[in-house]
Amino acid sequence: EVQVRFDPDNECSPNQGQLGAAGPVVLFSDFPNAEFADTFYPVALANALARQDLDSAADIDAQFNSSVDNSVCLGATDWYYGLDGNPPDNDVDFLGTAVHELIHGLGFISIVTLPGGGSPLGGLLGGNGDCGRYADELPSVFDRFIRNLPPGPNNRWPQLTDSQRCDSITNDGNLVWDGPSSNANGSAALDAPASANGANQGRVQLFAPNPARPGSSVAHWDVELSPNALMEPNDTGDINVTEGLDLSLCVLQDIGWRLSGNAGCPDNREVTPQPDGDGGVEPSTGAGRVDAGGGSGGDSGGGSGGGCTLAGHGAPDPLWLVMLGLAMAGLRRRARN
Repeated sequence: EVQVRFDPDNECSPNQGQLGAAGPVVLFSDFPNAEFADTFYPVALANALARQDLDSAADIDAQFNSSVDNSVCLGATDWYYGLDGNPPDNDVDFLGTAVHELIHGLGFISIVTLPGGGSPLGGLLGGNGDCGRYADELPSVFDRFIRNLPPGPNNRWPQLTDSQRCDSITNDGNLVWDGPSSNANGSAALDAPASANGANQGRVQLFAPNPARPGSSVAHWDVELSPNALMEPNDTGDINVTEGLDLSLCVLQDIGWRLSGNAGCPDNREVTPQPDGDGGVEPSTGAGRVDAGGGSGGDSGGGSGGGCTLAGHGAPDPLWLVMLGLAMAGLRRRARN
C-alpha cells in the first residue's frame, strides 16, 4: 500500500528542484520468516515474508513535486504523464521517476552513516553516529549484500568494522553488490567486457564516489554501468520502464522478493499498461509481478527512502536527474516469538 501525494516545492528554481521522494514507512527486524536475524527489512517485504500485516499504516510513503508543471520550477520542463515511457524532449517521465522511487521503497536502500555524518538516504536514518555505523546498530537487508573489494578488506559489509565500512563508501569502482541472483546474471547483462562497463570480479558496482554524495552514494548502481540501468543516481534519458526493470529485479530477488510471471533477473520483459475497469491502468497479461518468498525464522523492527532532483548545469548541458534520499520513518523491533 502506497500513500502518495503531490506537493508544491517553493524552493524549486528554473535550474534545479526536487522531483519527489519515496521510501518505506517503517523497517522491521526479527519478524516471523525473516531470513536474517538482527536485520532491518522494509515493511512491504517484511509483511510479505511474515505472511501478515506487521503495521496497519501504509507501506511506502511517496510525494512528488507539483511545481514541476509551472514555468517557475525547472523552466519549460514539465511532467510527462504518458504511460509509454517516451517523454518529449526536456520533459520528465513521471512513470519512470515513480518506479525508481518505489523500488527504493521495496528495499533498494542502505542505512549506513556516510562520511561527514550524512545518510545515503539523506534524511533521518543514519547521520547521527560515526561514519560507517548502521542506524540503530543493525544493517538493512540491502546492506548485507554490499561487498568491499581491495584496496581494503575483501568482505561483505557486516564483516567489516565501522571504520572499514566508512573507507569502503568511497572505494570508487570497488564497492559492489554481492547477491547470488545478480552475481549469476547481472554482470553478464553488461556490455562486454563487463569489467570495463560497471562490473568488478563478476559483481555489479555500486555508486561510491569520493567524496561521498548523500542521497546518491551506496544506494544506487555505479554510473559506469553500460548499458545504463534504472537505479543509477542520474537519469540518462534512455531508460524506458515499460521495456523492463533491468538489474533492479536482481537486487529485489536477492533481498527476498520472489519473482513470478515473466519477471526475471535481469528484467527485459515489455509491459504494456492496459486500462482497468475503474479507469486506472494495470499491467498486460503475462507482464509478471513481484511477490515475497522464502526465509527462515525470526521477529520484528525500521524506514527510509529515495528521492529525485532535477538540475541543469548551464544552458549547453543536458538536464539530468540526481536521485536523492529522504528518510521518512522509524525503526521497530519486537521480541522474538
